[in-house]
Amino acid sequence: MIEFYITGQTIRFASPVIAANSRDYLTARFHFSGEDWEGCSKWAHFRQEETVYDLNLENDEISSGMHLNLSVGLWEIYLTGHKGERRITTVPVLLRVRESGLMEEPLHQIPLSVAEQVDSKASLALEKAKEIEEQLNSGALDGKNFQILGYYGSFSELEAAVEEPKRGDVYGVGAEAPYDIYVFDEENDRWVNNGSIQGPKGDKGENGATFSPQMDGSGNLSWVNDKGLPNPQTVNLRGAKGDTGPKGDSGESPYALAVKEGFSGTEATFNWSLAHIAAHGAQHKAGGTDPLTVEADNLAAGAVTAGKLATGSVTREKLANDAQYSPIVLFTADRSVTAEDMGKTLRTGGSGDGLTITLSQTVSQEMPIGAEIAYFVMYGTYGKLAFDGVKAGVYGNASALISPTFRVEKYGMVAIKKIAGESSGDTWLVTGPAEVLS
Repeated sequence: MIEFYITGQTIRFASPVIAANSRDYLTARFHFSGEDWEGCSKWAHFRQEETVYDLNLENDEISSGMHLNLSVGLWEIYLTGHKGERRITTVPVLLRVRESGLMEEPLHQIPLSVAEQVDSKASLALEKAKEIEEQLNSGALDGKNFQILGYYGSFSELEAAVEEPKRGDVYGVGAEAPYDIYVFDEENDRWVNNGSIQGPKGDKGENGATFSPQMDGSGNLSWVNDKGLPNPQTVNLRGAKGDTGPKGDSGESPYALAVKEGFSGTEATFNWSLAHIAAHGAQHKAGGTDPLTVEADNLAAGAVTAGKLATGSVTREKLANDAQYSPIVLFTADRSVTAEDMGKTLRTGGSGDGLTITLSQTVSQEMPIGAEIAYFVMYGTYGKLAFDGVKAGVYGNASALISPTFRVEKYGMVAIKKIAGESSGDTWLVTGPAEVLS
């Protein structure tokens, strides 16, 4: 039984001699002082190179059924405790496991003469143990006083060199390490050979098992290993639900956000636009119902009268049945106008500034007089409308420019219309908020 004593994060232990090659034999008991470990799920960890035992303590003990089978050498031991999200650990301590006398072949018969020698050596060992016990009781051997005073090649050299030894004097004897350790027995006036402190190097142990942790969505921590060994018990690491946090600050209104993005109308206009989004979207869905479409049986009798309409407020050009559908073409980089763009709205996408659409004379000749194209700047801060080998002018200015470039601000829409076709070059009219750059 290995006894461990834990105070806070300090651990110490008292252990009998532990020999390797035991199986399901080792046990341990853990004594906790103070309140630090109360209510914790406690784990003991034994580690030697790649071999690791992680054992969940049951009643602060390790039983033989937990299979703590330690190989020869030094083992590092430390403890961890878990309570909700709180964790406590100890510093590590070292436990030495000595080489066992286990042999693979059957034990041989001990002759009587050898047995007598064993009995003699056992008596000498008992006598030496009694001497060491007396020294421990007197404080002569407290661990701190043990010090090798020197080394000699042979025992005769030691006797010749140290003529007046004192109680507890320690010397090493031998040609090379590991040396035999001689301790002077003052009571019997003799040197006692205590053998070598360093034992022979043990065989390399088998590769240990690898334990891998797994955590599920409920905070349960479990383990699996690649050696088929018993796994530690599953523990839950999820803490109690926290208190509801304070209410955050109110965000900005949709109208304020729209103004930041460049909307210049009043809040009433903005709210009206929001209220009519559904109806506006219905107009542009495939097979949707356009609220402006007036067909037979759509209106109740007398729903529209001349008294309800201002003079000239409804013309044939305004009726949905004769309106021209304008598909939207989104682009995120400079592009050239094609003949397929006729009757469409070209709209900027992304966040780049200064995206340019260019209409060439070759493409212009493919389109008839009266062809129209719209250009809408949605993203960035401005866009450009360029003509290559084509004459273009703004409404109200009779003189057209050859290959001009226009600037269109964000949220601005212009329309271009082919108004003339000549062998020397076509002419287009630009309407809308366009500024001539060149």
